[in-house]
Amino acid sequence: FIQDVMGGYVDQLAECLADLRSAVAEHDLEKVQSLAHSMKGASKQIGATQAGNLLGAIEAQRDLRDSTRLLDELAEEIPRVQSAIDALLRRSARAS
Repeated sequence: FIQDVMGGYVDQLAECLADLRSAVAEHDLEKVQSLAHSMKGASKQIGATQAGNLLGAIEAQRDLRDSTRLLDELAEEIPRVQSAIDALLRRSARAS
């Protein structure tokens, strides 16, 4: 169950990033804020604090000037989150 949830989170985060990039390209600030808000809570709940912080910064934007930089930082964070989840799941499997 945990493996499915954690793996599903990374997939959702990657999908959210793609949707955020599209919303930025469309200059749709409301959609950007909504997408970032919806993923921010899930990120913080599973311990992906940096991803949650970046999503919070994206959500807080009042214009889209910094979006590319923030989205690039989020893209760089996804493999780190995946590695941390993989390590957690390996430790969990050994402990079982």
